[in-house]
Amino acid sequence: MAIFIALLCYLFLFSAIILAVLCFGFKHITLKKWLYISLSGLIAAFVIYQFIPTTAPKSDKLAFNDVIKLKSKKSDTGGFDAPKDGHFILKGVALKNTKIILKDDLDEDYPVTTKKLKAGQSFQIPLYVKDGDSVNINLHAKYKKQDLEKDIDVWSTTDNTSSKRKSSESKDSSTSTSPEKISSKKSSTKQKSSKSKNISQESTKQGSIKHKKANPNEKYNKQIANEVKLYQGWAAGLLDDDGNPTQDGEPQDQFSFSTPIDKITYNKKQERVNVYLHSGLVNNLSKSEKKEFGHELIKGVQAIISEVDEDADIDMLDIKILNTHGRDMGRQQIMNPTQISWY
Repeated sequence: MAIFIALLCYLFLFSAIILAVLCFGFKHITLKKWLYISLSGLIAAFVIYQFIPTTAPKSDKLAFNDVIKLKSKKSDTGGFDAPKDGHFILKGVALKNTKIILKDDLDEDYPVTTKKLKAGQSFQIPLYVKDGDSVNINLHAKYKKQDLEKDIDVWSTTDNTSSKRKSSESKDSSTSTSPEKISSKKSSTKQKSSKSKNISQESTKQGSIKHKKANPNEKYNKQIANEVKLYQGWAAGLLDDDGNPTQDGEPQDQFSFSTPIDKITYNKKQERVNVYLHSGLVNNLSKSEKKEFGHELIKGVQAIISEVDEDADIDMLDIKILNTHGRDMGRQQIMNPTQISWY
């Protein structure tokens, strides 16, 4: 920049001399005029210099990781491993106010989906990976005028690379001391050191604790089953407002989404909901009817979960649709979680 300013000063000084020679002639220019000309050139260069930044503008260009932070744990290959059922949730949080964009070739209704995120707002993208396959998605984060990209690879558990990695991890985990093993050892030590206590009572107590650990969501699923029965009764007009049987009830359309439901299971820790449907009642619907049913089903399931678990963040739930045999029927829209993509 200093060299540029020096050249600019010389340029204006030289231009001023040439102009003076053309106007007055070389012989008529006195020393005083030469000084005036030189000073004028320097002043002109200084004025122009004020409009030129002295330093290069700082670059505001950011990377994807500066705007979006992915919270899902990566595998050794840098991608992500899907669970055995193929359903994977890519979780993240926005570090800045941005708009996240995803192109989904599998979704005919929403091939391009967008979602605005505020700084600190969490999001999730449910993905399904077929057995032995992998999925590559391209995320775009729009921040101001920048379009930031990131490729995401999700591998199935039966993919060659993933299988080898998981096999290695399995061996490592078998030789390591897990929290369950530590707990078991502590329990065993405690039993040996407390021979004076009633052994039968201690054994019964430990059995109860193990039962609770094995079924942490049992109470939720029982309540959900009761809620589904109520909704189905109201939908058919067989129950009154208090849930009692009635002969003169009227069907309530707002609960009709529950009619095809066989059961719903909820995993609080994983924020996952499996909705099992009688596929025959759904497959007979037209495309538009299916779309509307899917929308009502998602809203209804979220209402049921919020009813049985007040602490649940319904916007973060991963809702999967399966038939009564456990086969996949559909999934939530990746960036439109109130809609379902049917298989």
